[in-house]
Amino acid sequence: MEWMHNIVGGTAFPVDATGIGLTLEPGQGYALWITDARSARVWRLPFNANGNLGRMSIACERLYDAFLPLPQGYALVFYEAAKRRAVIKGYSTGHENLWECALPDADSLHWDLAALDDESLFLLYSSCNPYDAYRQAHVARITPRDKNKVQILFTTPDEDFIHAQLLVPQPERLAACVRSRGAATVVYFIDDKGELLHDGLFAAHPHSRWGVPLCRVPLENGDILMGGYKENDPGRRRAWICRFDADISALNGGIVAEKTEQAVTALLPEAGGGVLALCPPWKILRLSSKGFVTHIWQVPEAWRANSITTILSVPDGGCLIAGRSWPAGKYAQAEPAAWLARIGASEFVSI
Repeated sequence: MEWMHNIVGGTAFPVDATGIGLTLEPGQGYALWITDARSARVWRLPFNANGNLGRMSIACERLYDAFLPLPQGYALVFYEAAKRRAVIKGYSTGHENLWECALPDADSLHWDLAALDDESLFLLYSSCNPYDAYRQAHVARITPRDKNKVQILFTTPDEDFIHAQLLVPQPERLAACVRSRGAATVVYFIDDKGELLHDGLFAAHPHSRWGVPLCRVPLENGDILMGGYKENDPGRRRAWICRFDADISALNGGIVAEKTEQAVTALLPEAGGGVLALCPPWKILRLSSKGFVTHIWQVPEAWRANSITTILSVPDGGCLIAGRSWPAGKYAQAEPAAWLARIGASEFVSI
């Protein structure tokens, strides 16, 4: 590691903390977002590429349920159980609150956000029927310039699903992937008005059979790289990556990590056209522009009380990582703490 910081406790500092987000700041600085379970607050810690930390401040006086990246900023989702609704707030990279909207009947389990054009955002979220406890996925269109208008475009017929993901296969259409409990993943293609174009099974190819997508990134040639896990046997998950064309037909992919890494939870594009993949708790993969693994970095054996929870690629080919530490040995009674580090490009090992 080029540098590392342990974000330890203090009287005005979070102690039961997890690093859950990394963002680019105005002026090419960075910020680490930290949840503090004890105080139920979210903190923001600015820093620069050399590891110099700024002053930590309270970003939210409550915990949020989802942190959603935007093309020029981010959005936070706050679930209000008493009102059975969710409030979504959109922010610029300078942390200015740009828009806010509410979704009735939303729950706190599944959130995904994508931009199809410059005028609106498309949000996938889940709702739970209070009478029979079944869950459905919905796609909504948010138009910030039109008084933060929210329009429900599409509702999947699937119920009782275990994951849902929103994709943008082509500029003129979206796709909602829904993995039903005990069944394969189904893909619903819709246009920007919510009209169903067609649907199909996600598991039509050996590379994607039983694959559950958790993250995605578009490639330069128009293909889509998706990461998540495969579950050939119930409860036995393996980290998985697969490259698809715009019709969500599998091109190549498969298992990419050992049993300790049960899923790929983040995919980030790099400046040179490659992709970084996070396989928590300890592994980061570098992939080519076609989705093949070329390099690997792992948390050293002696430091494996520290798990990675979030990453951010940097222009020189390295990456920023953050996570949560679980004190051991004589520090075993201490509270878990957040940590922040920078990995240099040369630290990745070729495979």
